[in-house]
Amino acid sequence: MPEGPELHLTCLFINRTCKDQIFSGKILRNPIHKCPDIDWDEPQYTISAESKGKEFMLHLNTVLDDMNGGKNKKSQKLHLEPAPSLKKTLSIRFTFGMSGRFDFTPENECPKHSHLRFITKSEPKMSLSFVDYRRFGKWFVGGQWSPDRGPCVIGEFESFVENIVNNMDNPSFNKPICEVLLNQKFFNGIGNYLRAEILLRCKVPPFEKANNILRLNEFKEETSDIKAEIKNSTTKQAKAAKNGGKHSAESLMNDVKLERNTSNQQDYKTKSVIEKLTPQAQELLKLCHTVPIEVVNLGSTKYALADMYAEDQEDGSLSFNTWLQCYYQPGMKNLVDHNKRTIWFSGPAGPLVP
Repeated sequence: MPEGPELHLTCLFINRTCKDQIFSGKILRNPIHKCPDIDWDEPQYTISAESKGKEFMLHLNTVLDDMNGGKNKKSQKLHLEPAPSLKKTLSIRFTFGMSGRFDFTPENECPKHSHLRFITKSEPKMSLSFVDYRRFGKWFVGGQWSPDRGPCVIGEFESFVENIVNNMDNPSFNKPICEVLLNQKFFNGIGNYLRAEILLRCKVPPFEKANNILRLNEFKEETSDIKAEIKNSTTKQAKAAKNGGKHSAESLMNDVKLERNTSNQQDYKTKSVIEKLTPQAQELLKLCHTVPIEVVNLGSTKYALADMYAEDQEDGSLSFNTWLQCYYQPGMKNLVDHNKRTIWFSGPAGPLVP
């Protein structure tokens, strides 16, 4: 199933492949697919892409011929940025389901399970095709990301962490950490193989309660050396003398503790969001970002996403299956979670095993 890295790599592939391409005509839909036709029939347009977690967006933008109307082909140019009043745009949001991908092929060589096709204008005609043999992938016209998905773990790391911190009391975090990692409201882009690799690296049992792992640092009242601080503080001694001894050693200790705690709270507020979490929580959330980035780096030098999965890498780089340490790897254990998804792991399973 495509996860955040695969959609990010698809974005890179389309932006690289379609950079100098002009598309034309209708968007062709396979009639067997349940998603609707898309109302678009423009003589010339460009395509660009962006991704956010497990969602993907294509942006279509019309382009215009030069003012000569195309009569002089030698001097004919394309305005890639027409005046706003003339420009027509369309955004299409995709989810990839279990097997969605994009291919760029000659028009007469489109893959069998192509469900949406964008055809180039020039000869030989090429097709950018949304391919999905299981047909769980969907598309939606409009430029808005789903409101029920959180920030992307790859491209919006700070917002991702902040979203976790702001929702620590959400009932979702009472569930096993392996199940919470698949909740796209908080971990947008994490899927089955990524959760296994992340939990292995931070040595967290998959069925440990999530809010036992994702915790904020507590305020700690600093009581050590307070007596010494009172003894060495002439200011506090002078204050005690001025008030006729009304401030006892005990009350002075309380004054210092209050000042210390106030200072601690001020320091806490100025910390970065992730520093407010326990070291274990910090490590897990950082891995939610760095592990997907490793996959992106694996595939970023390949022409197409499929090349990353080849066993023999011609350039000598690591293949995806060699990179995996946990998911479907020999010697690893596996269990089915409460959502009927298989989790691969090493070591103890944790207390919330189904």
